Amino acid sequence: MIYLFIIIFLAICVWIYDFHNNTNGSNYCYWGICILLICIAGFRYRIGVDTIEYMKIFEYRTPDLATFLPAFLQDDLPFEFASSLLLSIGKTFGNSWYITQFMFALITNLSIFIFASKHTPHRFTFILFYFILLFFDLSFETLRQACAVSFALWGFDFLKQKAYVQYYILAFIAILFHSVAIILLLIPFLQIRFNLVFAIGISIICLGLSFFFNTFFTNLNVVFEYLNLDYLQNKVT
Repeated sequence: MIYLFIIIFLAICVWIYDFHNNTNGSNYCYWGICILLICIAGFRYRIGVDTIEYMKIFEYRTPDLATFLPAFLQDDLPFEFASSLLLSIGKTFGNSWYITQFMFALITNLSIFIFASKHTPHRFTFILFYFILLFFDLSFETLRQACAVSFALWGFDFLKQKAYVQYYILAFIAILFHSVAIILLLIPFLQIRFNLVFAIGISIICLGLSFFFNTFFTNLNVVFEYLNLDYLQNKVT
């Protein structure tokens, strides 16, 4: 019921603030919705298949900060450094999964709301689409990927300014949350003579390579398993 209320309220805000450019109370509504979504994502109870797995890892495999580094260096932790560190921080301060879950929700939603407020005059429309299309996935399932996306959003501000050092620092932090963020290292190169024809060409090449690998390397996992490269095997899967 609360989700329907949020959608209706956001739709009303879109009509009042985005379509009619009314500014009275817009900031209170905007950041009030931000706080509400953070609380929903941060204090929910055992919703999300991935969330349950995170909880199990938090309870049975995550060390506190005092023993975090040795455990990570011994490859006893299943996640990348920053994600494992965030779990360890939650373990240390309160030993409660809900503290950790709230930290994930805070990083993700605050980053998205700040990004929208800075980059579009139609911020309620942005948040409405975010809530309908991405909120549940980023907040209930793909927690590590959501943190990586959050730092990518911060990095795009520097990318627009062509401040590449700052951008790559934030991209590196994103990679520490989830290795799929390594794609961020390639994005600055798209600023070089980027146009529609180039974008279409890159897309066709990527689709062609994807088809090639899926067709001719179906047994690639067997090779990795034979070589005992479990990490690469998991990533390919």
